[in-house]
Amino acid sequence: MQGIQYRNKVVLVGTTHTGKTSIVQRYVNGQFMINSVSSMQAAFFQKNVMIGGKEQTLEIWDTAGQERFRSLTPMYYRDARVAIVVFDITDANSFSKAKQWINELKSSRGDSISLVLVGNKSDLEFIRVVQMSEAKQYAKLLDIPYFETSAKTGVNIEEVFIQVAQDVTANSTFESAYGPNIAQTQNQESSCC
Repeated sequence: MQGIQYRNKVVLVGTTHTGKTSIVQRYVNGQFMINSVSSMQAAFFQKNVMIGGKEQTLEIWDTAGQERFRSLTPMYYRDARVAIVVFDITDANSFSKAKQWINELKSSRGDSISLVLVGNKSDLEFIRVVQMSEAKQYAKLLDIPYFETSAKTGVNIEEVFIQVAQDVTANSTFESAYGPNIAQTQNQESSCC
């Protein structure tokens, strides 16, 4: 099995203006775009990481946060291994929406997807609305990791994706990395009656 490259889908969800695109840009390219425009569609990025001696390709989908695109988002998280749910610490509504995203992901995917909660824009501490203790308590209640990040300064961006890669590795099997064995699936389906 050594030398196998695992590919794993990761999706970022959250309302508009939370910094999802900026987080991905900071992680993948090491850059922060000052005048970033709201995503109008999903964007795809890849990054290879080594975790536990295995090369992992994180296939990162940055989804549009605008409400009018919400109906398309399930298409992106359908086969994702990890969802990063992002909110803006200066916007209480974005935290409420993050909770809705988590409920939706849990009801549609159950335990088949790992969740990571991210409070972004920690560089704006002086105008914080969502208290760290509140977000931590919520994450603890759900038994999911919580990070506060700043895409602008780079604080905790790498740590979020290390957590993601560890979650992917902990939940990976040969089948999940490459898809189901079609011959095996067909045999199982045809053994009816």
